[in-house]
Amino acid sequence: MHYIEYLIDVKGFFSENSIEVSIYNEHITKSVLSFIRKPNDTFDSLFIRFYFSESIPNREIATHLAKPLLDCVIKHMIYTWAQYYVSHREPMINSCFVENEDRRATGSIEITNENIVNISDSEIQDLLINISSTSLSSSMSQNEYFNKFIDILKEEDMVARYLLLYSLLLDIKSGHQKNVDEYIRIIEPNVQEFPTERPNCNFMETKYSWWRNQSQHFQEMTNIKEISFNYKELVTPLQRIVFQAIIDELS
Repeated sequence: MHYIEYLIDVKGFFSENSIEVSIYNEHITKSVLSFIRKPNDTFDSLFIRFYFSESIPNREIATHLAKPLLDCVIKHMIYTWAQYYVSHREPMINSCFVENEDRRATGSIEITNENIVNISDSEIQDLLINISSTSLSSSMSQNEYFNKFIDILKEEDMVARYLLLYSLLLDIKSGHQKNVDEYIRIIEPNVQEFPTERPNCNFMETKYSWWRNQSQHFQEMTNIKEISFNYKELVTPLQRIVFQAIIDELS
């Protein structure tokens, strides 16, 4: 059976078992997701293989048929596991078996990697259900915020990711910090708050906004290391908040 397989470096989630996804497509019958742990690397390897229902003459046609489905699977993975601190890099072709090319990769690597969340069976089922939902696929593809969110998750630097996530949330909430903080208080009712440091103002800011503003408005006592530390501490919960805001937009 002809196939094309993509390799994506991922961080933050892992499955010991391969995940088989049925594809309701006239050219592709199924996709198989397989994780392999990599030594001495913070990223693991995710292989996504697409099996064709017909003979494919060359790699160009295989890519043309599989790439849209690859993008769809990646979006649904992010949708399912966005509560974790996930990262992913651009996919690349790892192997291909078609009429005029037989480039089949072999071998595997096993090693324990820290800070990895093993995907549960229920989460895998959620992924399969989400992928089969045509309405969800359409909503995600058409939502500019979700597409930006996916791109932000490619950013490996946590400080940069924090600032990009906050900017995206600010955009979702019409560019007003007041709206951002009001939404954060709904999602996280007990969120820590600090008095604003804006001149001649007297109101409270959530810790997400307050720390973001520390880097946007440098002052004499600004502590860069302290700002970076807090961004790294807050980036994962902020990611969850932004994702929930996008879910609200998709609903």
